[in-house]
Amino acid sequence: DMLEVLGSAALEYIGQGGLGHSFATHKVEALHDMKDFAAKRLIVPIQALPFLMKVLLAGLRRRLIDYIPLPGLHLLQDLVDSLNDTSRNILEEKKQTLNEKNNDLSGQIGQGKDITTLLMKAVASDQAESWMSDEEILGQMNVLLFAGTDTTGTVMSRCLQELALHPEVQERLRQEITAVSHRGDLSYKAIDSLPLLEAVCRETLRFGDCSLMSILTSLADTSLPLSKPIIGIDNTEIREVFVPAGTLVHIGIKAANQDQSIWGPDATAWKPERWSALPETLVNAKVPGVYTKLMTFIGGPRGCIGFKFAEMVMIEWLLLLFSGFAHDLFQRQLLPFW
Repeated sequence: DMLEVLGSAALEYIGQGGLGHSFATHKVEALHDMKDFAAKRLIVPIQALPFLMKVLLAGLRRRLIDYIPLPGLHLLQDLVDSLNDTSRNILEEKKQTLNEKNNDLSGQIGQGKDITTLLMKAVASDQAESWMSDEEILGQMNVLLFAGTDTTGTVMSRCLQELALHPEVQERLRQEITAVSHRGDLSYKAIDSLPLLEAVCRETLRFGDCSLMSILTSLADTSLPLSKPIIGIDNTEIREVFVPAGTLVHIGIKAANQDQSIWGPDATAWKPERWSALPETLVNAKVPGVYTKLMTFIGGPRGCIGFKFAEMVMIEWLLLLFSGFAHDLFQRQLLPFW
């Protein structure tokens, strides 16, 4: 079950790179149990959240949960508490370590280069623009754990599935990686000499279903330009739509990544070779994602801060799996988290 194995390994990568913490001996079971509730059991409560957050204070919202007859909601609250407690404990440990080591974290996990430690150091610098409360830092930590673990494990599992379904691509990828590994240049920096590997990763990020859509809120009145004009009920041509402040905007990630008018008639097929000659329609579309031509990681100031990290993890795992180090990878990195 590679989804289970890779999901646990992704948690460790996020833990070390994002939090400077190892989960090798302390799994966060809440992360593995939480995903089903939001998707299957809490559809109506989630739709009501924007309204409830406007009219009710946080403490009152929490107390009201005890009176709502939804067992799934109560369990989700317990899981959220578990995740928050885990992050809070890690934050307190890092604070203590920073004080004791006088900011010398060379011997710690992540060597002080993880995102959380960098945030804490920025806050300690007393620069007004860098200041964040402990609750804000905890929020960032929880987002990294919740948003980065299942998505990375899922997209990597999908990648292995597609390679299994396309043995001819799998064999070409193995030959490409083996040739580089024989030169002793097996690292993320070797990506420039591995065009098929890069194409496989990009195509999986385009084709995979780890994130179907996202919801953002407009902060000010604005106008949204349309890629194609539409005809209104009075037969006038409409080229933009007015979006008032506070409007919920649904971003169709999968719809953009598999739009046949942009990607061509084979947009719903997994074809890594498309990245060697992208269609002119895609070039002209000017897709505003933070990752090349894709909306997988959204775009703008709300774009995913971990998109490069996710790409690096995919590339590293594929390099190891296809270069003959698969047994060592499983024993040393994946087995402890299974």
